[in-house]
Amino acid sequence: MSLELPDCSLTWILLVFLPILFYIYAIRPLSLFKKMGVPGPQPWPVVGGLFDALRRGLWDIDGNVKNLKQYGEVFGAYFGGTPTLIVSDPEMLREILIKQFQNFSRRNHESMTLNTTPNGRYLISLSG
Repeated sequence: MSLELPDCSLTWILLVFLPILFYIYAIRPLSLFKKMGVPGPQPWPVVGGLFDALRRGLWDIDGNVKNLKQYGEVFGAYFGGTPTLIVSDPEMLREILIKQFQNFSRRNHESMTLNTTPNGRYLISLSG
């Protein structure tokens, strides 16, 4: 008794599996904040919110203020595929950066941190 596989080409196999893999690795991770009930702008697959940030300008203060007004003092955004929680509430920042610092250290991913002397002095870049 021999096992015979149907005659199908590699192209058809890839056409079936590539969209599934794209969904699993590029689209599904972008629903983290939605599952948690955290408001924020809708991310693009693969690039997250980076496309909108580049279109506005990376340091566009007006765009950040607009997001704060639209989504509130705490909202989620994606930089590439990395989820980032933006917090602007002073009491919550005091809780995160001072009272609970030991639980929130190493917040920046290494790929998003510049290895320069001034950047190493920022409070949010400290580890410990």
